[in-house]
Amino acid sequence: MTRSSSLLAGGFLALSVMFGSTAGESSQCNPGLVINSISYCNRVDNLGYSNMGYSGEYQQVTGMDKHSCKCTYTTKKFSGPGAPLNEPISLHFRGPINLKQFAVYTADNKKSKRSEKHLRRHAHGHKHKRVAEPALEVVTEYTTAYTTVETEVTVAPVPNYVKSDGPSPGSSHPPTVKPDGPSPAGPSPPAVKPGTAKSDTVDLSSAGTFKRQAYYHSGQGVSEGLVFMNHRGGQGSGDFDMDCLGQSISYASKDNSAGSSKPEILGDITTVSDDEFIIFSDKKCEGDECGFYRPGIPAYRGFGGDIRVVLAEFSMPRDKGDAGGKGGHDLPAIWALNAQIPRVAQYGIKSGSCSCWPDCGEFDIFEALPGNPAAGQSAADMMKSHLHCAQGGKFGGGGNVDFFERPLNEPIKLAAIFYGENVYITKLPKDTTFDKTLSEELIANAKDTKSMFKIPS
Repeated sequence: MTRSSSLLAGGFLALSVMFGSTAGESSQCNPGLVINSISYCNRVDNLGYSNMGYSGEYQQVTGMDKHSCKCTYTTKKFSGPGAPLNEPISLHFRGPINLKQFAVYTADNKKSKRSEKHLRRHAHGHKHKRVAEPALEVVTEYTTAYTTVETEVTVAPVPNYVKSDGPSPGSSHPPTVKPDGPSPAGPSPPAVKPGTAKSDTVDLSSAGTFKRQAYYHSGQGVSEGLVFMNHRGGQGSGDFDMDCLGQSISYASKDNSAGSSKPEILGDITTVSDDEFIIFSDKKCEGDECGFYRPGIPAYRGFGGDIRVVLAEFSMPRDKGDAGGKGGHDLPAIWALNAQIPRVAQYGIKSGSCSCWPDCGEFDIFEALPGNPAAGQSAADMMKSHLHCAQGGKFGGGGNVDFFERPLNEPIKLAAIFYGENVYITKLPKDTTFDKTLSEELIANAKDTKSMFKIPS
């Protein structure tokens, strides 16, 4: 079914005009292209973020009632380098995209291994600035007052498959679908020694070897440590409620065109424009370790740890139906969400939003934003990044002014490195292999970027 694109374009435009361009970049903007008040300065192969993480709180969903169409919440406190995105994350992909390979690595340092249950029981602090030490669990706090800062702000729309009055997280909206009814390992390399850090809060020498926790290869039909999901609840798995809750997440079919009754390995396909799939770990939620999640869904844990590396090989071919990038069409994206969000209601319910977004965190890793067709401006081939959370004020977070080139024809390999209070995004050499352990050189090269954005405190 056709979905509204004007809401998406309008949301991006109105909010970007309201809050203006991101400031505080270390890279030069000479002078840079501005589309919808969003700066596109330099085309780069790597960029980074610093000072990410603070002590605060968000409203965590504790229940949802489809009869009253309301959700209940409790206050969840958090702190630490990278917080709140030091909590487990899910990875989201919007078409047009052809995902060839995917992997997640974590450090073998015990300090970086945090479960979702651990985070809920031991997070602390509220409206405090933190000064992080090399030991990830040591936090020094003092009271501070928040102020609103000007930054690039992008907000995704509410999908039209269920009417909602509230904002929605994520970089797209799910398809409108009526319900039908109720692994081998990758290549093994030699082990590598841990590298050393230059000046980061989290020292690589204490991180240990990066080991692969999840791997996918579309051409070989290989999937380990992960599960593919989408938003087609009611088709074999998940839940569908027309009156209030809409469609939940579900297992994704091999071609991502439907739900599934069991986990499937995503085929070597190009996900169509404006469609979406999600990757969770293959660890099912047990007991209360994941907090509340919508009843009836296949609930899986996200990828946790203070230090995580996400690798992806993919292309983002042109959707010839609309090369201008209007609305949500021909606007591919890869982003990370706090894994609680999709397990509850990523795109809200009929009465409004029903999640901890944006305060619990979203990181747009590689996203095309709407252009300005009226002015003859397209932004569909310039891939941006952005942090959404309340750090630095009500409209906190921010985005690096530089951008990546969209891989229209040939696949590229990309790394997103969540490294304590820093995030690095870097294109990788074509011969990079997604081995069982990660080369220290990859981390060192990513940290060597000159395009850094400091998240306001």
